[in-house]
Amino acid sequence: MMCGDILAQLPKFEGWPRTITRYKRETITIDDAYEDPTTVKLRNLIFTISIFGGLFLFFIYRDFLTGGGIQNHYIYWGLVGVFYVFIYFILRSLFIKRVQIVFSRNEISVKRAKDKAWHSYNRSLPHKIRMEEHKKAYFELRQNKDGTPRLEEYTNSRIIVMHHISRRLEVAAIYPVERAEEFAERILGVDTYMDTFIEVIDAINDRDE
Repeated sequence: MMCGDILAQLPKFEGWPRTITRYKRETITIDDAYEDPTTVKLRNLIFTISIFGGLFLFFIYRDFLTGGGIQNHYIYWGLVGVFYVFIYFILRSLFIKRVQIVFSRNEISVKRAKDKAWHSYNRSLPHKIRMEEHKKAYFELRQNKDGTPRLEEYTNSRIIVMHHISRRLEVAAIYPVERAEEFAERILGVDTYMDTFIEVIDAINDRDE
């Protein structure tokens, strides 16, 4: 079997988070953007202020805006709707963070949104990935009328944490919980698969020698 055929049979990671396999470098990289609960809360606050600000301006200038009749009234509200959609997506693109996790033969390297340098750990030493509740979730403990907990930004997010024998690293705080679960599952999947990946690469290299 040719090397290309062997590599073609290896699993491919699809969907979010983006996962890149580099055979020549012998690495698998998880590299994608995510929403952080703190930035989501700030984004929602700014968006809410912009809504009330738009309504305030409308009531101040409503005579001017609607002076031309009902047609101008519809045009105004159409423009307002387009403006708010535009603002929402602009805010969403601005308030996202990025994390990179590189799995190699001997190391796991992590670069978080706030980091200027990489955090590198020996992959052969004991380590595990866990999801933990956000520290600020306690301050959001509210209930709906039926007694069920109300999910807000911090309560509806999880912190992805890597516990290594040398230290504990908070990789990312991801909103919402479903996204955090997907991210944690991908990290666990790549981490479990790395030994098989390296074995295949070694087998191909031995054949080429």
